[in-house]
Amino acid sequence: MSRVSSSSHLLQRRSGGRVAWLVMIMFIITATGFISQAAEGEVSSRNVPGQSDPVRRLWEQVAEGQVQLDVSSESAFLKSVLRELDVPVASQVLVFSKTSLQRDLISPHQPRAIYYNDECYVGWVRGGALELIGVHPVEGPKYYLLQRSVAGLEKGPVFQVGKDCFSCHGGAALQVQSVRVDAEGQPLTGSVNFSITENSPLSERWGGWYVTGSSGREAHLGNLIDGKRRFPIALAETLTSLLPRATYLTDTSDIVALMVLEHQYSTQNALTETARAARTILERITPGAESPLPETTGRRLLQKHADRLVAKLLFTEEHELTGGGVQGSAAFQEAFLKSRRVAADGSSLRDFDLRTRLFKHRCSYMVYSASFNALPGEFKKVLLQRLAFRLKDTADADTDWLTNADRAQLRLILGETLGLPSPGDTP
Repeated sequence: MSRVSSSSHLLQRRSGGRVAWLVMIMFIITATGFISQAAEGEVSSRNVPGQSDPVRRLWEQVAEGQVQLDVSSESAFLKSVLRELDVPVASQVLVFSKTSLQRDLISPHQPRAIYYNDECYVGWVRGGALELIGVHPVEGPKYYLLQRSVAGLEKGPVFQVGKDCFSCHGGAALQVQSVRVDAEGQPLTGSVNFSITENSPLSERWGGWYVTGSSGREAHLGNLIDGKRRFPIALAETLTSLLPRATYLTDTSDIVALMVLEHQYSTQNALTETARAARTILERITPGAESPLPETTGRRLLQKHADRLVAKLLFTEEHELTGGGVQGSAAFQEAFLKSRRVAADGSSLRDFDLRTRLFKHRCSYMVYSASFNALPGEFKKVLLQRLAFRLKDTADADTDWLTNADRAQLRLILGETLGLPSPGDTP
C-alpha cells in the first residue's frame, strides 16, 4: 500500500484555476504552423524535438495538414482525437475528485473522463482542454494539452507541451490515486489517499471515481460522495441515471477498465524507471566512463533491476479477488482483446480471468510494449534470462503464486510470441 497526498486521477494539480494552464504556455502549435509564444515568432513544425510518441506524431500530422481534427463541437473534437490516437471509447473511466489541472471544471456532476490504450492517455472535462499523455519508448511519458482554439490565435487545434503537469507528476511518472471526497469533489479533511495498483485491496481503490460493474462481495471506495454511495455497489451497470448520456461518449466507468489501467500505468512506470537505471549502469561500466563502476558491481546491479522488473511483470503481489470476482463491460473487454498476441494453442496474455485475479495468465501484456522493446539490448538479454529462470518448474510450486502448469503455459506463450529463451539457456 502506498499513501500519497493527492487524489484520484491521471493528470493532477493541487492549485490553479480554469485557465491557469494558459499562463504556463511554453509552446503552441496550430494547424498552420508551430508557434513559440516565448519567442513571439513562428518556426517550422519540423523543429519540434522528440516526435516518436503517439501524441507528438499526431501533433506533427496536424501541423503538416496530414490530419484534420473535427473542431465543430467538444464531443466531435474528442472523438476525432481518440480516433486518430486509436484509443477506444469503451476504455472510458470517470473521476470526480477536484484536484486536477482543471479542477474548477470537475465535480461529481461533471466528472473528468479518461480514455487510454497501451501507449497513450486522454483526459477530458467539459469546457476544458484535452490532457494528453504519449509514451515515448525511450524517454517515457510525455505530457501535452490540446484545445480546439485559443483567443488571439488563429482558429484551429492548439497543442501545448504540458510543462505544468510535473507539479504533480514527479519524474514524469503516471499516477492513479484514490481519496474520499465531499459533495463538491474536494478531498475530505484528514482522508487517507492511496496510490493504487493491481496489488491494492479493493477496499482502498477508486475513491473519487465512478465505478460501473460488480466487485462481488468486496467493497470499494468508488461512487462514494461525502461518505454516501450514489447507488448500490453491485447494481451499477451504467451511469445513465446520474449523468446525461449525451455529455459523455459512453455511459460506463468500467471496473475492469479501471483495473487494467492500474496495472498498466504502474508497469509503464516500472519499465521507464528500470530502463533509465539500466542505461546509467551500462554507461558507467563502459571503459572511459566519467563516473566508472566496477563491471562486476554493474552486472550485479543489472540483475537486481531485472529481477525486480520480472516480479512486477509476473504479478508477484497482485491482490487476490475473494468476493466472487468482478464483472464489467463487454465493450471494454472486446476492445482490449483486439490487440491479443496469440500462441499456437490460442492463449494470450490479454485473456481475462476476473474470478480470483485480473488476467488468466500471470505475465503482463506490457512485455509487447514499445517501452519493453526499447530496453537497452544488453539489459534486455539479462531480463529475458531472469524471466525464463523464474519460469522454471520448481518442487515447491504449490506454495508459490505460480503453479508448474502456470509456468509451462507462460513459457509456451512467451516462447512463441516474445522469443523467451528456454530455461536451459539461463543461469
